[in-house]
Amino acid sequence: MDKVERPVLERRKMNLELRGKVRGGKKVIDLRDVGMAFDAPVLIDIDLTVERGERLGIVGPNGAGKSVLAKLLAGVLSPTEGERWAGPSIDIGYLAQNDEPQPGATPLGLVRDTRPMYEGDAVKLLGRFLFRYEQVREPVTALSRGERTRLQLLLIMLGEPNCLVLDEPTNHLDIDSIEVLEDALEHYDGTVVAVSHDRYFLDRIVDRVVVVRDGEVRAYEGGWSVNAGVALADPASVTGRS
Repeated sequence: MDKVERPVLERRKMNLELRGKVRGGKKVIDLRDVGMAFDAPVLIDIDLTVERGERLGIVGPNGAGKSVLAKLLAGVLSPTEGERWAGPSIDIGYLAQNDEPQPGATPLGLVRDTRPMYEGDAVKLLGRFLFRYEQVREPVTALSRGERTRLQLLLIMLGEPNCLVLDEPTNHLDIDSIEVLEDALEHYDGTVVAVSHDRYFLDRIVDRVVVVRDGEVRAYEGGWSVNAGVALADPASVTGRS
């Protein structure tokens, strides 16, 4: 018998394509003298402008207020002081680090709520994001963290926003999915703001770094490696990829 080589099976990858429905204005988001406090002040007297097409990375020690800044930029939180402004044509897609789905929400229902389509088309779309057929009608709360991140990315893709605010988008994704996300962001024609501790992700994606520390926000031109020598963040807060 002739020897037959064992076929090499390529792992499936999620099919993520990001694009904005409209171009949007030159100034995307503006924070003016913004403060944010809960039981105690978290951010104090912040001024930050995000312009169209920018790739902004947010870094800093744990607990410094990076996620709070992301929520302010996305409009999820309103500042306790100062003013947040967003351009009238700006549509923001927000990816939460710890999403809180509505009780009983299913992947199939969320997809069809985001963009009306036939059930079969929604099931096929979820399959392109690596969801098994039996998962599409299960509660979102039953999904793993990585699956919930993939679902958030799918919903963002369907919304076609022209600005993305992503809070630790690589945290729970496998390496293949991270590479797909990075490639999609590189080809995306909109604005990206990303909180991340992943230096490889930051080096590949961002062109300006914002450091959150001690209630203050400081911006530096260039990517992570360009600015790392300035000791922008606690070394433990920006790490490699395992």
